[in-house]
Amino acid sequence: MSNIKLFLKDILFVAKLTGTARKKIRITLSILFLFLTFGSDLIIIVVIATLFQSSNYSSFFIIEYFINNLYWLPVIVIFRQVFAYLDVLNTFSLKFDVEESLRAYLLSEVFDKGNFSIGDAYHFMNAFSLSVGAFFHSLTSFLASAIQLTLYAGYLIYVDYQTIGVLVVGVVVLYLPTKFLTKRGRNFAHQDFVASQQYSEHLQKVLENIFLIKLLNKVEDEKKRFRTYLKKVNKAQLNNQKVGTITTSFPTFATYFLLSVLLVFFNFAKVLTLDFIGILVRLFQEFSRLNKNIILVSNNHVVIKKLHELEKNKEKDFSSNFVTNNKPSEGITFNNVSFRYFDAETEIFENLNLHIKKGRHTVLTGPNGSGKSTILGLSSGLLFPQKGSIKSFSNKYAYVGVTPLIISGSLKENLLYGNNQAIEDQVLETYLDKFQVFNEKIVDVLDKKVSIKTLSAGQLQKISFIRALLSDVDILLLDESTSNLDENSRKLIFNILNESDFTIINCTHNHQDFEYDEHLKIIIKDEKRLISTV
Repeated sequence: MSNIKLFLKDILFVAKLTGTARKKIRITLSILFLFLTFGSDLIIIVVIATLFQSSNYSSFFIIEYFINNLYWLPVIVIFRQVFAYLDVLNTFSLKFDVEESLRAYLLSEVFDKGNFSIGDAYHFMNAFSLSVGAFFHSLTSFLASAIQLTLYAGYLIYVDYQTIGVLVVGVVVLYLPTKFLTKRGRNFAHQDFVASQQYSEHLQKVLENIFLIKLLNKVEDEKKRFRTYLKKVNKAQLNNQKVGTITTSFPTFATYFLLSVLLVFFNFAKVLTLDFIGILVRLFQEFSRLNKNIILVSNNHVVIKKLHELEKNKEKDFSSNFVTNNKPSEGITFNNVSFRYFDAETEIFENLNLHIKKGRHTVLTGPNGSGKSTILGLSSGLLFPQKGSIKSFSNKYAYVGVTPLIISGSLKENLLYGNNQAIEDQVLETYLDKFQVFNEKIVDVLDKKVSIKTLSAGQLQKISFIRALLSDVDILLLDESTSNLDENSRKLIFNILNESDFTIINCTHNHQDFEYDEHLKIIIKDEKRLISTV
């Protein structure tokens, strides 16, 4: 009973979240198509069985009509196929709509709330939407099984009221194992979700830093770490498969076992006509299918539970903990700042005090995963601390990351992306020469299409720097922004940057290649992160 309540609660919550409640017509159509499909199945089975034997069940008025008008039977078969096709089409359309709505919702949450790690955001966008889409698909399958059970059970009881006892025994036999498997399946589903989330986050991190990993000669270490995460995922999925196999096979076993007991000990053979057997077997098959879908829906509760937590996270507003005071002399100040990402068990920073001076080039170093990128997010107001406060002298920021943002378009469109100022082509060309983006003069270079396939990683990175310099900003955030550049290019770029009036916060592993004003280092000690001045 509790599973049913949980099931209904999940349906209503997801329907509200994805706007599915506005698609009532589509859900109603699914139920209608299912009734028509399985009603046609019932008629076809009974009519054919009645034709092959002398049966008293033809007195059922609908069956009697089709026996007397057999030319309708091929028509029923055709319509049955059409109804089944329309149901599948309608079901998948609903599933894709739900996935689309949820992806849009999650992306909005990532943009609005901000306290998501890249790996988590990527995992949520994909795993959540697919799982919830599968949830609605399982829901439709659940409804299909329930409708078939209703139709088949109704017919069998009509034929012989003693069938009620058989159905009751069948439900009892299947209920207890289902309850046990549901509980076990939910535990394994949770383990699978956590393992997949960790794997996704790690893979994202590795792919984004592939060049840096090579530069630091950490390829073999990352391969070993990758295999560790992969083994965890495989183990969790194998456990899920074990439960799934038992779930799939047990109802079939229970069906045949129950039939054999009825035949041997209860002289049930007297009612076993062809139509009765056909419907009874189909009925227990649907018991099996219903059993499986109950477990699938229950397992997806793990994901829906995360969505509930996401909604609670949405209600918490920490934006007041970041303030722009417009006082240049104060720079950027962290006061007892504590921060953790959504769904994280531990805090990244706890009671952090930090001051970044205005107009200075501050280098921030630390091991991978130490929180350097988090500092950038907190400094810019893209992330809000749950405790403490951050004050910044400006809200005008530019950002250059390890992966250049390149849109589909011309070089000029990429240089001016997000820039509303009127900048002449001559100025753009001057910057291109200054940053040595191209080794030779190219005619109509600003109109050329650019992509990761037409330009090198270093050229794309330089374009990102030029875009930042062209922006009307006070603070420049750099996150491993020169990892795709050689030493000479790094020196060239930072010579240009150090001539500007930017306040620069630079997360990097290559601080030896250029001059800067201040060096802050993140140290992890006793699972706590401390920042010291070098």
